[in-house]
Amino acid sequence: MDSAVQCLLFGRHAGRHFGFLDSLEHGLGLWVGWLEAEPELVELPDCSETGPEPDPAGCCLFAGHVERHTWEAPL
Repeated sequence: MDSAVQCLLFGRHAGRHFGFLDSLEHGLGLWVGWLEAEPELVELPDCSETGPEPDPAGCCLFAGHVERHTWEAPL
């Protein structure tokens, strides 16, 4: 899967990987989740967390994701 869709969770991690495919209706995204080589399409709600002021960017991952929010990613 990593050659076609990249996992958007940060760093090396145990468990399922998730790659973003498309936006659906407001607040919902189509993701592909996989563990080893078994992909599964899943509809997941958007993460509702926002970053700190003065420019509070929204997180680009799904609700309940593990690890950091996207605004916390190293540049």
